[in-house]
Amino acid sequence: MNRRFKKHAFFVFTSLFMLLIGYSLTLFCDELNVLDKMQIQSEILQNVRESYIDSISNLTLYDGAIHGIIEKLDPHSSYMPPDTASEFNERILGGFEGIGITFSIIEDKITITEVIDGGPSEAAGLRSRDKIVKIDGENAIGISQDSVKVLLRGSRGSEVIVHVERPGEDELLEINITRDRIKLNSVSHAYILDQDTGYIAISKFTIKTGDDVDRTLKQLKKQGMKKLVLDLRNNSGGSLRDAVEVVDFFISEGLIVETKGKRKEDNRRMFAHGNGLYPEIPMIVLINHGSASASEIVAGALQDHDRALIVGQTSFGKGLVMNQFPLNKSGKNLGTLMLSVAWYYTPSGRLIQRPYAGGKEKYIREGFDDIDPNAPDSSKAGNPIFYTY
Repeated sequence: MNRRFKKHAFFVFTSLFMLLIGYSLTLFCDELNVLDKMQIQSEILQNVRESYIDSISNLTLYDGAIHGIIEKLDPHSSYMPPDTASEFNERILGGFEGIGITFSIIEDKITITEVIDGGPSEAAGLRSRDKIVKIDGENAIGISQDSVKVLLRGSRGSEVIVHVERPGEDELLEINITRDRIKLNSVSHAYILDQDTGYIAISKFTIKTGDDVDRTLKQLKKQGMKKLVLDLRNNSGGSLRDAVEVVDFFISEGLIVETKGKRKEDNRRMFAHGNGLYPEIPMIVLINHGSASASEIVAGALQDHDRALIVGQTSFGKGLVMNQFPLNKSGKNLGTLMLSVAWYYTPSGRLIQRPYAGGKEKYIREGFDDIDPNAPDSSKAGNPIFYTY
């Protein structure tokens, strides 16, 4: 037997052996029940504590276990420690202190998905799709989301220096940002475009959005508004109640959104109240890949009821109903579990949520992969076309 043949035979044998081992492990794992898994976890923790070569705290181990559970869920379910939960509630209520961005960690880099209108980051020149690689001179590649928030948030008037990678730029950009109070005004822009066309941009859906839009529509009507452009671009969502309230301004009857979940209380159908103030006004709704969740509910309902022409890009595709589950022990705040409990459907029965089986990172990247102001519209050709009844 020559050496070449021996080498080939060894490779084939090794490959078959590894396949058999993998198959055996699969069969073995399939035979393990919940109690077995709990025992495995307990013994792993014990052995790590007693024998692992590096020093590692029990808190770190349990953090890893919590992270592991969340990673097995959908991309939007999460656990928020007490301070992060407070920040989330501040956003829903309409304000917080910081630099005014939303971000995701993509390929270990802080990738900006939204720059809040009128905030410090917009004033300093940060843009969506910028990647922050240094914070105050320190490497920021590979750090956790919680660490990013600690480093970027701060008291009003304090400064932070970030270095960013920007598409189309060969060198890192150094940007100095002065932190400030971020006021999440629901209506970021509102004015008359021409003699009778009103324009309203909704940046977020907070508990104030319904009132903000109501007040703005009345002001524009006094100025002669007879047609409306509703801009939901880069609106990442928020309060479901206020999204329904906005749709209610423009339709007189019918279903606005339906939710379907495991529990009876998560199956709901929300209808117009029959007192729409602007049921006939001609409308165009602008959306893009950054339009998600509540903004997709608004656009989908207005489209299904033939109340508006939808213009722009395919929206992000976030159709999961999120519930907050406060965690506590003997009155101590242990944080909040944000859990997906149902799906959003438009009035015609379309599921808003897009697939996420490929993992969180791929899901997020696909959601923002064509936010490129220089990309030609022809590059989006071939997307499915929806027709109402």
